[in-house]
Amino acid sequence: MLSHILPIILVGGKSSRMGINKAFLKFNKHYFLDYIINILYNIGFNKVYVSCNYKNYKEYIKYNFIIDYNNYFNLGPIGAISSILFGKYYKYYTHILFIPVDMPFLNKNLLLNLIMHCEKFVTVIYNMYNFPLLLCISNFVKTIIYNLYLHKYHYLYSINNLLCNINVRSLEFNSIYNLSFSNINTPLEFKEIFFYNS
Repeated sequence: MLSHILPIILVGGKSSRMGINKAFLKFNKHYFLDYIINILYNIGFNKVYVSCNYKNYKEYIKYNFIIDYNNYFNLGPIGAISSILFGKYYKYYTHILFIPVDMPFLNKNLLLNLIMHCEKFVTVIYNMYNFPLLLCISNFVKTIIYNLYLHKYHYLYSINNLLCNINVRSLEFNSIYNLSFSNINTPLEFKEIFFYNS
């Protein structure tokens, strides 16, 4: 069921609003990064990869890391996705599961539901959210991303534009899971997660 999916956690951002590397923020006695890795292993993945950049890769030596190509650096999540799709990492897979590291409330059931709806030539997301993203790998998708990359310093080069141009299944979800999609970007948001957890 999972052998055709490559799981990748995105950690290559600058964390400029947070001021420190979000991957190593600790919540419920676990780093954000380790929490997501543990979920993926519990689902049944044998190997989980971390997508970092050439400036911060040394922080991830103990993980299975992938370094984004320099020409995709500082281009946000779409840059990391582009770098991976034009690399060699996905050779034996039909889909890549992209998860940002700053989702401390993400849960196993949401990911299993996403994976359950996986089928050839279809990208799967949850309605209103770009991540987690189960991206279909095809020549068509690669062509769309390449054409978007031609506008890499323009608003057109974005996850939203990618999703508007490919075959996407958007899943509904129970509103009790709203918090699961939260990204933590600032010290205030990080402080607030302890309130939600109490």
